[in-house]
Amino acid sequence: MSTRLIKILLSTVLVSFFFLSNSQAQEEKYITLYVYNFTKYIEWPDEYKGGDFVIDVLGHTSVYEKLNKMLKDKSRSGQQFVVNDPSGIEEIDSNCHILFIGHWQSNKLEQALKKVGNQGTLVITEKGGMLNQGSNINLVINQNKIMYEVKKSSLEKSGLSYSIDLTSLAHRVLD
Repeated sequence: MSTRLIKILLSTVLVSFFFLSNSQAQEEKYITLYVYNFTKYIEWPDEYKGGDFVIDVLGHTSVYEKLNKMLKDKSRSGQQFVVNDPSGIEEIDSNCHILFIGHWQSNKLEQALKKVGNQGTLVITEKGGMLNQGSNINLVINQNKIMYEVKKSSLEKSGLSYSIDLTSLAHRVLD
């Protein structure tokens, strides 16, 4: 292989890596913003309105880091945000307000749902088909954009009230 060809290949790999990593960073940024903005459209049961507002992020360290940084000194209705990065199901806070499950851990959704029970936790996922497995909101990519889908019956079963804005802005809404 000629030196020129090696340089071209190396340049192509480096440019591709830059765009892929930049694309990944943008995706994580949007996921973080979605998770935060969902707090504006959901109303939790009364027993969740005291203490800290807890968000557990399972299986997506970079989203955890971005959320933790963004919410460091913020609160919601007087509740200070606390963002956790549980290493497994056993470390999930069973009373967390939001449980975000990254696509790498989506196979643990059923176990996670058992851990948080049926009441008070907004479960957000990012892999196709998760709404039918018990997630409340699922992030999807459509036409190179991150969007979300909502399952209203799942929200209601979890004891969560939601603003009409949540469903009107969704890419897809299931009953």
